[in-house]
Amino acid sequence: MELLGFDYCPFESFVSPKRKRFLTKSIHLQSNVNLENIAKIRGSEELTKECWKLFKDLKPSPEENFRREQFIIKLKTILKNSIQDKNLDLFVFGSTESRLAIHQSDIDVCIVTRGNGKLRSTCQLAYILHSCMQELRNGMKRITCVPRARVPIVKMWDPQLNISGDININNDVAKLNTEMLHLFVKIDPRVRALGLIIKYWAKQRSLNDAVGCGTITSYTLSCMIVNFLQTRKPCLLPSMMELNDRRTNNIHFLTDLGNFQKNSFQNKSSLGELLLDFFRYYGFVYDYKESVVSVRSGTLLDKRSKGWNMDMNNSLCVEEPFNTSRNLANTADDTSVKGLQSEFQRAFRLLSEYPALQALSILNEAFQFPSEIHVSDSLYPSPDTPLFIDSDVNPWQAEAESFPGPYYPPQTMPINDRNSNFVYYIPDEVTSQESRSRQPSYQYSQTGDLYYGKKPPWHYMPCKSWLVWYPVQDDFRPVNMFQ
Repeated sequence: MELLGFDYCPFESFVSPKRKRFLTKSIHLQSNVNLENIAKIRGSEELTKECWKLFKDLKPSPEENFRREQFIIKLKTILKNSIQDKNLDLFVFGSTESRLAIHQSDIDVCIVTRGNGKLRSTCQLAYILHSCMQELRNGMKRITCVPRARVPIVKMWDPQLNISGDININNDVAKLNTEMLHLFVKIDPRVRALGLIIKYWAKQRSLNDAVGCGTITSYTLSCMIVNFLQTRKPCLLPSMMELNDRRTNNIHFLTDLGNFQKNSFQNKSSLGELLLDFFRYYGFVYDYKESVVSVRSGTLLDKRSKGWNMDMNNSLCVEEPFNTSRNLANTADDTSVKGLQSEFQRAFRLLSEYPALQALSILNEAFQFPSEIHVSDSLYPSPDTPLFIDSDVNPWQAEAESFPGPYYPPQTMPINDRNSNFVYYIPDEVTSQESRSRQPSYQYSQTGDLYYGKKPPWHYMPCKSWLVWYPVQDDFRPVNMFQ
């Protein structure tokens, strides 16, 4: 098959605007933790018993593992038949290979082209998979390309095997990350169980979606789990550097884990105790202002020593083990980090206050995003009265969230081929109580201005609430042009 070059990728999927997981008003942090019920929880076997049951339910079944294996075989066959490149290879990475995957999770695959390979872009890969879909009865479907992500990927779904996959090209560090996590999982059975339970909780609470919700990635969360276990007394896991074979100059992990396994069993904490302590640790104990999570050293580092104390988005710092200059958690801003901490605190309170089964059930309740802001006809204010919306989400941003383009204010449709006015959303916190009377100069502008490169008005600025003004004429009711 001839591999085409693309000026524009027909399979490209634009990353939709982030739907913020945490809003400023929704975050309430506790300064102190009530330890009154901790002794009772620690002495109870019920939480540990329920945790092991949950772990069993979360593991992929043997049948699902078989389908994953068949997916890889099928993908290899497609690529081998489509690309005549003897140097091309692929490997599975991520949670599937590290054994930290929960059931029905996607499978991550990396294609290695080894130098001057014929396959050079995710757009070419998407084209190949799409062509095979047309030729094969049971080919891949829902093929989309995300070439502008930090690591470009192709997403797909196999309807025959009911497996979804993400594929990248030549992301070599993914193999090291996966191998490292796999070794940690092999050292102690509690590691995998704890990892699956926490990852499931994070998924249910929409906490591990860095791109879509502005939080953190699953890999970042895995590093936080590992470092928590490294810093227990006695430690349950060694540092990454202790796993490295020091007889070589490059990263090459040891295969004999016997000594590490013996050391881990010196820590007698049950699975239930570890889960409770994890949430207590990141909810109340961990110093977000000063500390850096370091899996590489197996300790906490100081932000100042790394020069990260002045960086943007450094409220949570998690060091990349193989690139120590990179903060894995910089996908989360200050508000999101406070939100994460509040979720850790919520989880700890539930586990310490409720019976085990009930606590785990409430703990893993799926987070429901607030419904999009919509102003119906019945809510239209009078011409001289603004509508007050108590939300830090821009009303227009909520309405146009799925539109893959620049945000413009909601506009009235042009009438009789002439420009019409659009509505301004005025942030309440920059509008004083005295100036809430109608101000047409703030409210009105011409729609034509938007198409001549003029900067949209200042209603984008973040705030806690909004005053919404509408035109006087009934004929000029706001209409969303993108519906």
